[in-house]
Amino acid sequence: MATKKKVDNESLLISPNPDITDLRKAAVGILTDEEKTPHIATKLDVAWFWKDMNQYPEVELAGSYIDMHLEELNTQYCFKLTEWMLEWYRFMPDALQFKLDRTGPVDWNLFCSLAFPLPETLPVPFHCFIRKLNVVQRGIVREQIYEECYTNRKLRNRVLKGEVIPARYTTYAAYSRIRKEVIKKMKKNGDVVPEDFKSKEQIFSETKRYIN
Repeated sequence: MATKKKVDNESLLISPNPDITDLRKAAVGILTDEEKTPHIATKLDVAWFWKDMNQYPEVELAGSYIDMHLEELNTQYCFKLTEWMLEWYRFMPDALQFKLDRTGPVDWNLFCSLAFPLPETLPVPFHCFIRKLNVVQRGIVREQIYEECYTNRKLRNRVLKGEVIPARYTTYAAYSRIRKEVIKKMKKNGDVVPEDFKSKEQIFSETKRYIN
């Protein structure tokens, strides 16, 4: 009697498209780290997703809701999770709709496990909410980057000298903005600013010759 071939969990995560494989593995990592309960997607869940995707209300509603509930939302949807979801929305709906690269139930299960339970009284479609929350979180992350690059003396010196700093900082904030914010914090706290750092007025003055 023939036996059914056993399929291990790892093989279910493999897609011909490496981006999809990476997205799936990242989802499993987030589910594990955040100790989220697995959710097996139903037909109603999938129908909700497509209906949600076709709705576009005023973004301001999402902003007000997030401002009121930011602490609890950050707990339910941490920054790495909203980053993951932005990547999901970038290409997975098309892949699922046209059944590309062996997408299917595993992808719906992973998405719903990360998305559910939905926040109560959410006034906007989920996809609009998650994009706005990510924008707010990115702003918080940038402020953390500026503060760390100022307080960490080694990082600060590298920024002041125009030397390379780890990519995890420049992924979310432009190098020039980081340097500007570090200098601003130095001046605010009475630190000695390097003499070779030119003020905005000096830079504007020197660039006039390239404009006229």
